[in-house]
Amino acid sequence: MELGETNLRRSAARLLYSLRATADVTAEIASAHDLPTTARSSLLSLLGAVSATKGALYLVRDGAALELVVGRGITPTEPERCELKDGVASAPVRLGSALRLNAQEKPPDALAGELSSCLPEMELCAPLVVRNELLGILGVGPKLTREPYSELDLELVSTLATMLASGIHSHNLIRGLQETNQRLRDMQEQLIEQERLATVGQSAAAIAHEVRNPLTSIRGFAATIHDSLEDLTPEMIREFSQVIMEDAERLAGIIEEVRNYSKRTGYEMVPSPLTQVAEETLSFTKFDTLLRRMKIERDFRAEPCVMVNRGKMKQVLLNILRNAAQAIDDPRAGVIRVAVRQEDGFGVLSVTDNGTGIPVEKQGRIFEPFYTTKGEEGTGLGLQICKQIVENHGGTIDFVSQVGVGTTFSIRLPVVPQENQEA
Repeated sequence: MELGETNLRRSAARLLYSLRATADVTAEIASAHDLPTTARSSLLSLLGAVSATKGALYLVRDGAALELVVGRGITPTEPERCELKDGVASAPVRLGSALRLNAQEKPPDALAGELSSCLPEMELCAPLVVRNELLGILGVGPKLTREPYSELDLELVSTLATMLASGIHSHNLIRGLQETNQRLRDMQEQLIEQERLATVGQSAAAIAHEVRNPLTSIRGFAATIHDSLEDLTPEMIREFSQVIMEDAERLAGIIEEVRNYSKRTGYEMVPSPLTQVAEETLSFTKFDTLLRRMKIERDFRAEPCVMVNRGKMKQVLLNILRNAAQAIDDPRAGVIRVAVRQEDGFGVLSVTDNGTGIPVEKQGRIFEPFYTTKGEEGTGLGLQICKQIVENHGGTIDFVSQVGVGTTFSIRLPVVPQENQEA
């Protein structure tokens, strides 16, 4: 009777260990840990459940090689990688359960022999399989008591291996999604960069004209001083020098405006007055062949401070301004109003034109990628890029339009709390 109770207690204890190991592995897989941490913790839980002294987790690399990811109590070997023979890589998929590697009652089969050479010091191995794909192999060394593994032990190892395989598969999927998202972000950033540089390119002629005027003046007065120094009075020299200095300052200002717009800024965000962002953008419009012909009005009713990347927000505003100019048939009668106000904790920057307006049937597609109302002149990416930039700032962009009256685009950005604003 006492022997029976003892065996019952042992069975209950082993069952408890098994349940605890299953719970531990489940919790570890459900956590947000990285793969090595998950593999290490899961391996320790499994070894504790079967009272094993050592174990190892190998993942399949390049379709037909086992690479050691994490080990416990094993002797490090070099290299930590084992090439599987042809046909052996797919064989563990069909096992469905743990395999004994050192069967005493009969010689091991070919698969067990092959895996034994790749998994030294291991007595059991279990395939990590998801959807008929071998992800890796879990190896388990001898028991602390040196007792042989029971069928219940094999079943537990198989179960935990299946759970671990699901966890590894989930980690791989998440990593793949992260890499895909990063590639998409990189592509988006490239599109933003291309759109910004395209605007500079379109303004190149106006920029050249603005630069040529002060250069011509500087060259002319400098030549006069050089060639006619004897005939010039000190007062005339001072006057000519003053003109040269003023035009040099003007030239430096033009270069600075172009440099500020053209340089890459990443996504560094700083608290900035929205009116200042608007003014810096409007100062660049004199280089734009479309906007320099337009009458641009300012309606700044507040000076909200918002968290922005100044370069990218100026790109958004300039894009909207150019769209407004393109919507006006007669530049001589065109009026664009840039307004800034604050309402309900948001800074609002709006651009209103008196252009042709957007037909109702087209308004729902304005922010769609590659949709354009400009025919071959447009790429259909400008407004979509603007929307992405504004949303990356935690804001929104929308519009109202009426055919024959005009269009208003409005950008809403959260106001920075007073205590977070720079003095």
